[in-house]
Amino acid sequence: MFGNVGRPLSVKTPEKIERTRQVFERSPRTSIRKAAQQVGIKRESVRQIVVADLQLFPYKIQIHQRSSQRSVEQRLEFANTIIEMIDNDQFDVNMLWCSDEAHFHLDVYVNRQNWRI
Repeated sequence: MFGNVGRPLSVKTPEKIERTRQVFERSPRTSIRKAAQQVGIKRESVRQIVVADLQLFPYKIQIHQRSSQRSVEQRLEFANTIIEMIDNDQFDVNMLWCSDEAHFHLDVYVNRQNWRI
């Protein structure tokens, strides 16, 4: 008479968890969205299985340039010089402007949107 009443059944059954594990073991670079299509459950359910049950962490690869030992030493020397200048009132921190992000390409453009693990 009332149809579906009450809390819906969980799709996080041991079978679905195992099928999700198999999808990512076969192809670790599969997106959560594609895994959801393959297993046949909602994307959010797959995300919960991946994080809570399989204890995996979906993330995108971040590309950074390699730092040489010399560049690390130069950065440390610069930082120490600036700290010393601030301590001696030779540098006004209020006049410093920093941005938090830079986008540039040296050789080949890499589309990081497609790099998922």
